Amino acid sequence: ADSLEVNLLSFLSTCAGDEWHLSDTQKATITGSVFLGVLFGTIFWGEFSARYGRKLTFIVGCSLVAISGVLSGLSPSYYWLLLFRSIVGFGVGGAYVPFDLLAEFLPPSHRGKFLIYIE
Repeated sequence: ADSLEVNLLSFLSTCAGDEWHLSDTQKATITGSVFLGVLFGTIFWGEFSARYGRKLTFIVGCSLVAISGVLSGLSPSYYWLLLFRSIVGFGVGGAYVPFDLLAEFLPPSHRGKFLIYIE
């Protein structure tokens, strides 16, 4: 989910910029809002997964990404788009949880290679 979101940002900011006649700063802010959401999301989801479990964290995080992604496409204005893309980033922060779970069960000699494969 995270790599797809990063790749999507280049297309999204260009299309939104053309549609709403945004400046370069505003286009960059769309990208920055996602990464800001990821920053706060990883902090939040780490504690959330410790309290409520990794499965629930992954489900809720992916749900946030899916719902906010659709709402991003339906955004009526630039500011709504920023809000929804920030929420997408926040949800992407919860999508990292399965990597931690997988890393715990892989033997150390194969851990790095397998984590790169699934990324």
